[in-house]
Amino acid sequence: MGRITSRRPSPATVMSAIALLVALSGPSYGAVSKLLPKNSVGSAQVVNGSLQTIDLSKRTLAALKGRRGPQGPQGPQGAQGGTGPAATTLWADGYDNGTVYHSSGVLSTSVRTATGNYRIPFNRDISSCAWIVSKSINSALGVNVAAILFAEWVPALPPSTLFVGAHTSAGTQTDAGFSVAVFC
Repeated sequence: MGRITSRRPSPATVMSAIALLVALSGPSYGAVSKLLPKNSVGSAQVVNGSLQTIDLSKRTLAALKGRRGPQGPQGPQGAQGGTGPAATTLWADGYDNGTVYHSSGVLSTSVRTATGNYRIPFNRDISSCAWIVSKSINSALGVNVAAILFAEWVPALPPSTLFVGAHTSAGTQTDAGFSVAVFC
């Protein structure tokens, strides 16, 4: 069996380790104790413009705001604005049985032509207008939540008539209450 021998560091190694420890600890101690006393930072340590409002306490921020001065005189009246375009005046709310119960600019109160097909005659040409249609919660036959609605202007119809259709996700035509607005 072999002997276990312990190796001692040489005196030169011990001296170099102590010198390294002293060399590294001196500046660190000086930086912490001399330059930055406990719980303080002085103006010598702060670079101009480096502090942000997030770096300041709420108390300091409140002190920076100061008191509000008296209100100055009111300025001159601004120019009168012009009148904008009128909001849409063409719209309809219809039951799933095709009866229109609220409307503006609609010429007929009965618009259902077949299951899931509605023709809404307005009092003006809508062929170059935009429209939006959605399901109505008011229903004569019950709310059809599965219905998918669409609206389109069909060239074969008069230019004042909007076609609204309703179908299921499987593509089967179904009746549904609707609300439609036309924007010209």
